[in-house]
Amino acid sequence: MSEKILLIETGGTFASRCGEDGLRAVGNVSVLENQEVAARSAADDISFQTYSPFRILSENMTIFRLEELLLSLSNQDFKNYDGVIICHGTDTFAYSVNLVAFALGNIDIPIVFVAADHPLNEENSNGIPNFLAALTVICRGEKGVFAVYRNGDGIIYVHRGGRLRQMDDIHVGFFSQGNIPYGWIKGECLIKNEDPLNHCRSVSFGGFPSSVLSRGILQLCPYPGFDYAKVNLDGIEAVLQRTYHTGMFCSEGREENLTLLLENAAERDIPVVIVGGSEREEGYVSALNPGKNTLFLKDVAPEAVYAKMLLAYGICGGLSALAYVKTDLIGETVRT
Repeated sequence: MSEKILLIETGGTFASRCGEDGLRAVGNVSVLENQEVAARSAADDISFQTYSPFRILSENMTIFRLEELLLSLSNQDFKNYDGVIICHGTDTFAYSVNLVAFALGNIDIPIVFVAADHPLNEENSNGIPNFLAALTVICRGEKGVFAVYRNGDGIIYVHRGGRLRQMDDIHVGFFSQGNIPYGWIKGECLIKNEDPLNHCRSVSFGGFPSSVLSRGILQLCPYPGFDYAKVNLDGIEAVLQRTYHTGMFCSEGREENLTLLLENAAERDIPVVIVGGSEREEGYVSALNPGKNTLFLKDVAPEAVYAKMLLAYGICGGLSALAYVKTDLIGETVRT
């Protein structure tokens, strides 16, 4: 059975080469030039149509670029394809994956994001295995938005969009919220994760038809000494406040106390979404009671919440946006 795939190339390490100075730069490299990819495509009768809305290193991703990516997808007639592969850099990988997952929540073909840890012409690169894994996901006929990536343990994980966490600088790889991936790739087989918290049903949310994103979302991360008195809320539509791993934050003193932010935001009628921790863990005395414009979310990736806020406050705003943010739409909340 032949497969027709739309390949969207956005740059990143996938399209990079390392220069004599030891620095990587984006070029016109295409994964389709690789012999392994060509052989697999011929064997499975796969044809590609390529499109590149931009070519950048993903650390340079902006709201405008994210809108370009969404627009490039919304302009496609997906009836013409059996799947979509998006080549993307690793630095902002999770943000784009989660954003597209919410924007195209009702997609009935697989959209699979891939990335690479080294340029494709380097022997130790995982780019080609990741790309071949994306072909496997598409040939399996999965529905929805996914990401595939071979971690440092040598396993190629499949993640459902809406649950992906951003890579850090210690663990070489990507992880789903709760460390519950959608599945794994072995050879040319997709092995689904049997964990009861794995979200395996087809998505049903209708998604957003527009590519307009908010420029007024402020994301804050806690650390000892954070001075909330220095936070400028001018032009801010909503705040995403991340927590420590316990779901907690500073509640003592004045300037370092999260209450100061909540007070200042309440005066401007700005909602604050506090994300972190798990419902399965006991709380601490430093926890706060939710206020009118304060929303507590647990068991969900902050990157996913940020993506939802970009969409919600870019389209509707107000209480409708806040209701959208707190609703579990595509199984992004990992909870029994």
